[in-house]
Amino acid sequence: MTEVSDDAIDGVGFRDPQAARERIQAHDAELASLGRPLLEALGRIPDPDRALHNLLRILGRLGSDSDAVLHNPERMRSVVRLAGASDYLADLLAAQPELLGVTLELLGEPMADERITHLLRDGRRSVKELGDPPALDTLRGRELALVAMKDLEGVESARVSRAMSALAETIIELALELSTAMWAERWGLPEEDGRPTRFAVIGCGKVGSGELVYGSDLDVIFVCDPGGTCTKRDERGGEEFWTRVAQHLMSSVQERNLYEIDARLRPWGVQGKIVVNLNTLRKYWDEPRDVWERLAMTRAVPIAGDPDLGREATAIIRGAAIGRPLPEDALKQVADMRRRMQELAAGKEHVKLGPGGYVDAEFVAQLYSLGQPADDLPPGASIDHTLLALSTLEVLPLEAAVELGEGLRLLRLIEARMRLRDGGAGSVLPSEAEARELLAKRCGFEDAAALDAAVAETRKRLRSWFEELVGPVESA
Repeated sequence: MTEVSDDAIDGVGFRDPQAARERIQAHDAELASLGRPLLEALGRIPDPDRALHNLLRILGRLGSDSDAVLHNPERMRSVVRLAGASDYLADLLAAQPELLGVTLELLGEPMADERITHLLRDGRRSVKELGDPPALDTLRGRELALVAMKDLEGVESARVSRAMSALAETIIELALELSTAMWAERWGLPEEDGRPTRFAVIGCGKVGSGELVYGSDLDVIFVCDPGGTCTKRDERGGEEFWTRVAQHLMSSVQERNLYEIDARLRPWGVQGKIVVNLNTLRKYWDEPRDVWERLAMTRAVPIAGDPDLGREATAIIRGAAIGRPLPEDALKQVADMRRRMQELAAGKEHVKLGPGGYVDAEFVAQLYSLGQPADDLPPGASIDHTLLALSTLEVLPLEAAVELGEGLRLLRLIEARMRLRDGGAGSVLPSEAEARELLAKRCGFEDAAALDAAVAETRKRLRSWFEELVGPVESA
């Protein structure tokens, strides 16, 4: 790499420039010949050492196919950014090198939420060609890498979350189709009065509001029509059929580490049936329900299965959860819930659960949604859009909606950058100085001091609004 000066190597920011030069030259002549373009790409990111390490792992698996990356400046920059930001995705691409080429071909395409119909069609075709599980693994891997590349290019974080949520919906829909087909082959589809019974998946939490981040689990409720018997095994009822389908869907998705699925928000929680029929759902929500359960249902929306059943079930849930008046002690109940969450994060700088964490903004939006006409707050709205809608309804001050939304977005961005690195579900700021400095730069701050100041001010503002609008979070 004689065409690159020592100053160029030194200017990248490697901790050991000589070792970096030797690693590049030892990889192969073609990589070394890239010289300045490669160094410029590495020099634009916060952690060039991590990027070089991961890049060499990925390229080593690509072999001769690495030409498509190395000699296209835009693609090389995208891969370098990804390699520097995510050990998790670098591991994925090194293990499945065929994903990289497919992902790079999609760089100019819209994100998943804008091509969800095509994504479903593509997924169904892949299932026929590759079988299951490879098709779902490949689909999720390539789309997640694409989302991360766009994210690191600077796409708005709300767009990234919508794309990740659309990808999750697609995976759940495909897994549902596969599970249904498997049990239908054994038992036959259930029918009632000559018509097939229906099944739907209701998404809650971040998947319901289109706000997934890296490492998020999926909160769901499974719903089916009542009754029915299976056409091949008439001793098997329809609800038993759909229970088997739901169980298989959950196990197939979780065992392959596609997503963690949490179905505990169903009626009666872990004591209730994993699939609830529509009549039982209606009876359940005809009764008064605790404030915490009503809060959890504010983001309920159909994400898979029969759309008509999904909309009907969602209308039942939201009409009861949102539309009913609040009990007199609702504010105190929510403040107590927030206190218990905060205690779980005691002693940690937790951007989600700690004092002034983004849950403060979520609780305000959910609490002030209760008691409003459900139609004024359409299903699927994000938390910051809900806050603005509540200000339009003059339920919240506009200043509160704006500041809570801004704080929510910043803390979630920080959380997303931490999770992107290792693919986990962590929300605790690193205590080590070097890790904190790198996190600050990955989030667009000049240094750790700037990050700390922004986080402190944001948490102070979120907590101030929470206490004004809900009440003090007092220790037990």
